[in-house]
Amino acid sequence: LTHMTDETVETFHREGLYRMLLPTELGGSALSWVDAMRVVEKIAYADGSTGWCLMVGNVEVGAGGAYLGDEGIEHIFGHGNEILIAGQGIPNGYAREVEGGYSIHGDYSYGSGIHHADYIHTGCILMEGDKPKMLANGLPEVVICHVDKKDITLKHNWDVMGLRATGSYDYTIDEMFVPAHLCHSFNLSEPLRGPNMYSLGLIGYTAWGHTSFALGVGRRALDEVAELARTK
Repeated sequence: LTHMTDETVETFHREGLYRMLLPTELGGSALSWVDAMRVVEKIAYADGSTGWCLMVGNVEVGAGGAYLGDEGIEHIFGHGNEILIAGQGIPNGYAREVEGGYSIHGDYSYGSGIHHADYIHTGCILMEGDKPKMLANGLPEVVICHVDKKDITLKHNWDVMGLRATGSYDYTIDEMFVPAHLCHSFNLSEPLRGPNMYSLGLIGYTAWGHTSFALGVGRRALDEVAELARTK
């Protein structure tokens, strides 16, 4: 397999492992960064691919729960919180403001965990005419849009040796409309719900995730080398 098994994903949902960073208002655990890090670290120690996908799911489910407005929350979480969000926040796509939302399109790589996802979290550079809309700090404005998985074209092209079971397939979004309530700015730092620790923003979520994964696989690598050194 080039993605996680259905059984693993179902177990993570049942045990609430995808909801570790989801605000308690939405039925999540809102664990501290450190406590959630320990969980991902242990899973990544046991299996790198599984730990990576657990990390990605928590970053994108947690950020959606913290930063989307109430209408977007009702749309995504209104029928239960056993939701998985995957995709690529790096803005390889483009968005244009239209009435009620955005028209977006783009080609994306590394959609880890996307095979089992319900919604796709995807980054787009906001355009004005043929140029990016710029922020005061000189960087282009980026919006994170959430689209239903059925509305993307998923490419089953993940054929690698390392982290094989992450299912980090490429995907394409053809020109489509996304309502504003399913989008939020990449640069948000004040959560709309959940603890104030979410003021780290999306970059903070991502830094937590990559650190958690690295601690797990790093420790496993050191332990394997130590065992080899004793027995070779």
